[in-house]
Amino acid sequence: MMHTNHTHTPPATRAGERGAALITALLISTLLLLAGGALLVKTTGSVAVAYGSTAEMQSYYSAEAGLQSALNVLRGNVQNDDGDAATFRNAVDMNGGTLASWITYDGEVGGTAVKKLPGNSFSIVVTVPPGTPNVAGTEPQRVLITSTGYGPRGSRKQMEMLLRNSGSLEVPGAVTLRGKPGGGGMTFDLGNSNGRTFLTDDPTKPVFVTTDDADEDKVETWIDGDDKSKVVFGDPNTGNTEAGTAPLPSFLESPFAAETLVQDLMAQDTDDDNITIYDGNADIKTGSGILLVTGTLNLGGNSNWTGIIFVLGKGEVTWGGQGEIHGAMFIAKYDRTDLTKDFEAPTLNINGGGKSTISYETDAVNEALRQFSFRVVGVQEK
Repeated sequence: MMHTNHTHTPPATRAGERGAALITALLISTLLLLAGGALLVKTTGSVAVAYGSTAEMQSYYSAEAGLQSALNVLRGNVQNDDGDAATFRNAVDMNGGTLASWITYDGEVGGTAVKKLPGNSFSIVVTVPPGTPNVAGTEPQRVLITSTGYGPRGSRKQMEMLLRNSGSLEVPGAVTLRGKPGGGGMTFDLGNSNGRTFLTDDPTKPVFVTTDDADEDKVETWIDGDDKSKVVFGDPNTGNTEAGTAPLPSFLESPFAAETLVQDLMAQDTDDDNITIYDGNADIKTGSGILLVTGTLNLGGNSNWTGIIFVLGKGEVTWGGQGEIHGAMFIAKYDRTDLTKDFEAPTLNINGGGKSTISYETDAVNEALRQFSFRVVGVQEK
């Protein structure tokens, strides 16, 4: 049997493919290495961004905590060692505006005193913003709170809050009636009952004042002879003291200013505020704080209110029975749908049976004013 030996010789045409598998494997490995590296870089970057974002968020919330702490102080919820509450004036003037008399600073960041929070901290500065009159000894109408929050990894956020002072509202007497320009038309009826008692605990605050026809920028003590004969003043020495004229409350200078106050009060009407709003007519029995009525205010038998009552818009008050008002009341009539029109004549009608008392009381007025001592105009992140 014959065997034939065959020798295999690679075709000449495949000679150039030697080592191709190795090169292909190296290329694929390189691509996988690059993809893995890119994924690693991206993942690392995402972790760093997330970590940085968390730090930034913590400093942001620290700045917010600073603003809330400042609001808490300015709302009178915190007293300093002397037992004094903060005002716009002393908040700016004392301790460089840092509120350090009311907020305990217990740390330091970069030379700045801070209030420590768990893992974070904040600092506060209260200033009078540019363009706002800043007269020594008087309450500035606006203040700017700048809160700087400090978080981990050196993160830092700054926020600003602008506040407008509403607590400087002028209260010239127990009942202030915004008269019609030029006078006339006002309904002022204290009824036929002899059981009317009008009081004031401040001899500079008469029971009734209305706009001075000769000078619309002022109010004057007012009550005519017939009406005065129907009432008994609890203290004849202070019951309706002739206090002369006083400046017209700024919110009664124009219907636009009055409506601005209405909108401010409506904006602050929250469950936490002692502010009661009736956008229309209201029948009131008892309550305290601030009452705003844009329609007719009807006070029935045994009605009692302690604080400040605003009847702005329809400007009409009717009181049909006994009751008591301790504090102050403002009555002004104007067209809320057309603020270009001037004030009209208001109505105060207490023509009913039973005993009734209207008393200017300083403590009741001041307590009510604290309910809307200021309004937050705006907040921004710097």
